[in-house]
Amino acid sequence: RSRRSVAAEMARRHKKVVWTKQGYSTLDEAVDYVAQDSLTAAQQLLESALDSAESLSMFGERGRIVPELQQPNVRELLIQRYRLIYEVFDAKVEIRRSFPLDEISGRRKRTRKK
Repeated sequence: RSRRSVAAEMARRHKKVVWTKQGYSTLDEAVDYVAQDSLTAAQQLLESALDSAESLSMFGERGRIVPELQQPNVRELLIQRYRLIYEVFDAKVEIRRSFPLDEISGRRKRTRKK
């Protein structure tokens, strides 16, 4: 393959990453929750989530299919102890929601400080 065809193939695969309102708000809630214990950990979570989401522009199918939905275009990345749920379309990836892994099993017992 020539360099030109490789570059063209990479450009063709590039998808726009779009955060839904719920995607942003649930990430914000997760970061706030972690910040109650550690601002450093909260910053790391935020940076990891944003970097991982941006990487989906080239590798949208890299996350696993969400087990409880079993829809090939609805996927998730596991970031620290959080799930980043997204949907893959032809030209874009939509970040839908993020929430703790232990929320699935009902193990999240700590309450938020007021």
